[in-house]
Amino acid sequence: MATTIYASHHPQPSDNELEYTAPANPTITNDVLNLSVLQRHLPSTVSIDFLAPYSVVYIFSTTTQAWEKSGIEGTLFVVKLRDEGHAVVVLNRRGLDNFILHLKSAEEVDVTDEYIILQGNSADNLGHGNADEQKVYGLWIFEEEQGSTKGVREACGRCIVERAERAGNEWGTRAVDGQSKGYAQQQSNVGAPNGPDLMALLNLSRGQGSNNMPAVQQPGSNQDQGVLGNLFRSAGANL
Repeated sequence: MATTIYASHHPQPSDNELEYTAPANPTITNDVLNLSVLQRHLPSTVSIDFLAPYSVVYIFSTTTQAWEKSGIEGTLFVVKLRDEGHAVVVLNRRGLDNFILHLKSAEEVDVTDEYIILQGNSADNLGHGNADEQKVYGLWIFEEEQGSTKGVREACGRCIVERAERAGNEWGTRAVDGQSKGYAQQQSNVGAPNGPDLMALLNLSRGQGSNNMPAVQQPGSNQDQGVLGNLFRSAGANL
């Protein structure tokens, strides 16, 4: 009988009410969803400091003296980690390999109006290689002349530099706080590449370019912005 539905002092919800309460919490924001996804790939992530909707990751080849596509492109995040460090993450739209690079020093970051250059070891990001193998990465970030992404490249570069500076200061503080000379000496060497540094790798190709291998100039020069800027734009257009 229908009256049995109301026999209890604590009525049960109807099927319609159950259906109404089933959807996910509408108050969940995109930031919360993005953070959840990032934590699957980098569990130590605690917050997102910056987001660029679309970027392409390139690797500078010391063999060909040219930029080569890494096969990674997608949304770029600058994230804060549980250990108070920071990292740059690009979640790959084209495959399972993501780009994850821990920021260690502002000396390993270079920014121009066209792109962001980062130095790190291959064990930090693409999931292969070793901690002694230094790599130079170029991040091409899409932005519109007018629209929601206008100025995103400059803002992203500024955020990365600031976080890298913090990382360098944190390493310096840890070295000062060391109780032994040996510990302080060890920390003073952290972040120093065993191979050529970022600028040495880039300057290695100056004056050695050809029609098929664009010469890489020192970041900040007008010629540099013309050569590498055109390289990144043309590469991005051919995705």
